[in-house]
Amino acid sequence: MALGFIYQFLVGNLYGILILMLSLFFLLPVFTNITPWSFNELILYIMSLDPQYKVAILTSAITIIGFLIAFQTATTTWKQQMHTSLRLQAAHEINSTYSRATELITSIRIFADLNLDLISKLKGNMPDIEITSAFNFVQSKYGEFLSNRDELSLLHSRAYNFIGKYSTVLSSTWKSFDQLERINDALRLVAEKMWVFIPQIPSEHINYKELYLQCTDSSKLEELSEQCNLSHGFIAALAGNINGRLTAPIFQLNLSSLLTLFQKSKWIDEAYSIIRENKYKTSDKK
Repeated sequence: MALGFIYQFLVGNLYGILILMLSLFFLLPVFTNITPWSFNELILYIMSLDPQYKVAILTSAITIIGFLIAFQTATTTWKQQMHTSLRLQAAHEINSTYSRATELITSIRIFADLNLDLISKLKGNMPDIEITSAFNFVQSKYGEFLSNRDELSLLHSRAYNFIGKYSTVLSSTWKSFDQLERINDALRLVAEKMWVFIPQIPSEHINYKELYLQCTDSSKLEELSEQCNLSHGFIAALAGNINGRLTAPIFQLNLSSLLTLFQKSKWIDEAYSIIRENKYKTSDKK
C-alpha cells in the first residue's frame, strides 16, 4: 500500500513528476555511463543554435509549460469538487441516519415510560376505569413499538457501513472516525436493551392485570428508558459535531455565523459536555 501511494504521488501530479525527474537527473550518472547536461551546458547549446531553432524551442517550452499548468489546475479543481461532493454526501447520510435513530429512540423511550407508568397505576390501586384506559392505550402502541424497534435495529446494522464507506473522508477530518465509532457504541447499547417483552392481553381478560404484571419486567423497562435518555443526547450531539466538521471547510466563517455561535453558546457548551463526559452509558456499564 505504501508503494502504491508513493507511485501515485510521483506520477499523479506535477510536484511528483518534478521530484522524479530530479532524481533521475542526479542518479543517472551513478548507475549508468550517461551524464546529463548541466543547466549551463544546456543554455550554451541552445545559444549556439540557429534563430529558427531557438524560436521553436521557446514556443514548444511555453506550450508544454502552459499545458502542464492548465492540466494541474484542472486536476486540482476536479479533485476539490469531488472531495467536497463526498464530504456533503457523507454529512447528509450521517445526519439523516442518526437523526432518524434519535427519533426512534425517543419513541421507544416514551413507550417504555408508558409501561412503567401503567405498572405504577396497577400497583397503586387506581380506579379501574383509569387503569383500563391506560392499559388499552399502551396496548394500542405495541405495534408501533415493534415497528420502531425493527427500524432501529436495521439502522444500527447500517450505521457500521459508514466506517467503511466514508473511511477516507472521516480519517481526513479530525476525530470524526473515532467519534462515529462512539456513536455506534451508544446506539448499540439501546439496541441491546430494547428487546423487552411486553405481553399483549385484551382488557376483557378477567386476569389481565395480574398477567401483565407477571410477564412485564419493570427493571428492564427502566434500564431501557434510562439508556434511551442517555444515548439520545449523546448521539444527537456527536452526529451534529461530525456533520459540522465535514461541512466546515465548505462554508466560510462570517459575522452572521459568529453571532449565531455566540447566541447558541449555552447549547454548544451542553453538547460538548455530553461528548467530553461520555454520557451515554448506564451505571451498570460504566
